[in-house]
Amino acid sequence: RVAALLFIGALAIFMSTSALAAGSVTLAWDSTTNNIVGYKVYYGVASGVYTYTNMAANGNATSMTISNLILGTTYYFAATAVDTFGLESDYSNEAIYTNVVLAPPTIVLSLPANGAIFTAPATFSLFSRVTANGHAISSVQFYNGTTLLGEDTNAPYVFRWSSVPEGIYSLTARLVYDA
Repeated sequence: RVAALLFIGALAIFMSTSALAAGSVTLAWDSTTNNIVGYKVYYGVASGVYTYTNMAANGNATSMTISNLILGTTYYFAATAVDTFGLESDYSNEAIYTNVVLAPPTIVLSLPANGAIFTAPATFSLFSRVTANGHAISSVQFYNGTTLLGEDTNAPYVFRWSSVPEGIYSLTARLVYDA
């Protein structure tokens, strides 16, 4: 006797992007029958050509996270269900996910203005404008040459420098973020 297993499901993609060398994606689906003992998620870099397989052995699991995806690569996913007889269904509808490369964040030290002159002992604020471009910003560090003056972990990123003696200073701001 040959039994057929029908898995009719659609994969939904929940993205987890990162600026690191690899990313991950979470796929989710609806369970269609009670006699499912597991699901297989197939994926590859060409539509309908699946070179990788991940198995969710628990029939109650209706989601799976696939990790170590290469940035800038488009992946194609399809799922099958496996029943108590070990029969595997046809592929689900295909889901497509591109693991995008995020542009790095940008930073501009906007205060004090280049060439600004203060009377010593001076007190002034260093202020930077940050564009995160989808990244998590940890902090902005403010420097005089190679000497760290201080840092701010919350926007707007400001450092107040007090009792600055007479001199010429090379002020910079450095951005620390998730990558």
